[in-house]
Amino acid sequence: MGFYAKISWDAKFSPIRDREFVRAQTGEPAITRQEYEQIHGRQYLSGICHQLWDGPQINWDGKNLGCCRNFWGDFGGNAFLDGFRACFNHKKMRYARAMLRGRKPPRDDIPCSTCEIYHSMRPRSDWIKRGG
Repeated sequence: MGFYAKISWDAKFSPIRDREFVRAQTGEPAITRQEYEQIHGRQYLSGICHQLWDGPQINWDGKNLGCCRNFWGDFGGNAFLDGFRACFNHKKMRYARAMLRGRKPPRDDIPCSTCEIYHSMRPRSDWIKRGG
């Protein structure tokens, strides 16, 4: 079994007391999400956006959440009622994928439009690079 340390969502909650110890133990120079973005030029865990292509998240009730970060909206369809393929190819999912590749503007009915990861991509035009 492996151990993978993640950076806390909130640096103020249970703050790190010995920053240099944590850096040495994790091998990561960033110990807050803000530091991570400054060092790497992208949001921490921005790779979860790829879940819209590689592993869309389905809620317990079948709602199409798209990614594991989304808890506030859905990408259309219900995997239990409509089937997974219908959810995966839903027009809102296709639109979101185009947004994440910088091909479409944000839209209020797409959960990515209010996600901090997407908001950090836009000013830099640091879009997801995928085929299709």
